Amino acid sequence: MSSATSNADLVIAARTIELADAIVGKGVRTLAATGGPDTQQVLAYDLAHAGAAVETARSMLDYGAKGELEAQLTCAFVADMVHDLVTRLIGREKLWGVDPSTLADSHDFVQKYRSPEFLSSLANTPGPRHLDGDYEMVQDTFRSFASKVIAPHAEHVHRENLDVPEEI
Repeated sequence: MSSATSNADLVIAARTIELADAIVGKGVRTLAATGGPDTQQVLAYDLAHAGAAVETARSMLDYGAKGELEAQLTCAFVADMVHDLVTRLIGREKLWGVDPSTLADSHDFVQKYRSPEFLSSLANTPGPRHLDGDYEMVQDTFRSFASKVIAPHAEHVHRENLDVPEEI
């Protein structure tokens, strides 16, 4: 990997995920101790989204180890996950039962990988999917079907709020 995204950055990403996971875990324990989702619906909602993002970020670590672009995409996702978590958390730290400074060490990482310049550098290059031949064929088949059959009808169906035609 180049100096733009190094193995050290993936280590920081993994550590950042663990910090975020600790916050979500503490939030879940607080939720359970304060009456559960029936009495704390906003907290439960926020925890569901945050927990899903943390686990998705964790699953991207293996992908990030496969190459430079994969590492960049992983770090960008982890940084965005932290940003989303912080926006859910700020002003509700007591509701979550967490220390708001827990993610302070991830600030430089988030700043680097959420910068508009960095994110725009990823915009025109899709990440490799690392699919085996059979799955590549399935992907190509669905892409062809979508382009040839779905796309010609999509705009009209959506703009006019119509049902999908039977022939599809």
